[in-house]
Amino acid sequence: MTADAPAVGVVAADPTPVDAVIEAVEGAGARALSLDPDEVEDQDVVGVVAVEHGALSALAEQGLDVPILSLRGAPGLPGIPQRVLSETVEALLAGDVATVDAPILSVAVDGRTVARGYREVTVVTSEPASISEFGIAHAREGQLDTVRADGVVVATPAGSHGYAGAGDGPILAPETGLAVVPIAPFRIHRDRWVVPADQIGLSIEREGASVTVEVDGMPVEAIDGAGTVGVSPGESLTVVRPPEGTSAGGTGLERH
Repeated sequence: MTADAPAVGVVAADPTPVDAVIEAVEGAGARALSLDPDEVEDQDVVGVVAVEHGALSALAEQGLDVPILSLRGAPGLPGIPQRVLSETVEALLAGDVATVDAPILSVAVDGRTVARGYREVTVVTSEPASISEFGIAHAREGQLDTVRADGVVVATPAGSHGYAGAGDGPILAPETGLAVVPIAPFRIHRDRWVVPADQIGLSIEREGASVTVEVDGMPVEAIDGAGTVGVSPGESLTVVRPPEGTSAGGTGLERH
């Protein structure tokens, strides 16, 4: 491996063994750099391998604009099976890969930015079996609803199979918009929406039940009483598709 070979970052948010990943990257003729998520921006890399979902969330928080090879696929996000990782890195070095733009959601509470994520934003009552009242508005579509519920999920295609899917929300294909799904609404009919990727405002209309704001499954802020949560898709992750003819499903870490 020459010192002037192109570099590819390898990021694992959890203590995951990455030896096989590094071997596959170097087998494609690139230098593999094992990096923390906040180190990627300072490195001259042509792409980054995200080993698990936690790494993708951390890269979304950084707002990076380098191509990402995700070893953890999802219904709305392509994954790279490890058996073709070396082949995909070779294609990346040759500039011969197709990509998907996965929106990054910037989350603000009462106008103050608190986090970013790539899967979903959940505003949910902090105590089990308690409900609040939520207003839901979209920048272009206007006021969508006011609903008494346990909470509301705003999901990207990459997150539409998670909390939103559990609430009977749709599974979104890449680059199709956002899903907005109330959690256990206190009504007979269940409304949920697919809207263009634009700002969504969630307002807590009912005082008395505190709520928690979660981003990609992690709690980031508590709201006691009335408040607003703004969800704004802006930047995006550039996620590399697997080579043509390769299944995009699976974890990418399976044995063969």
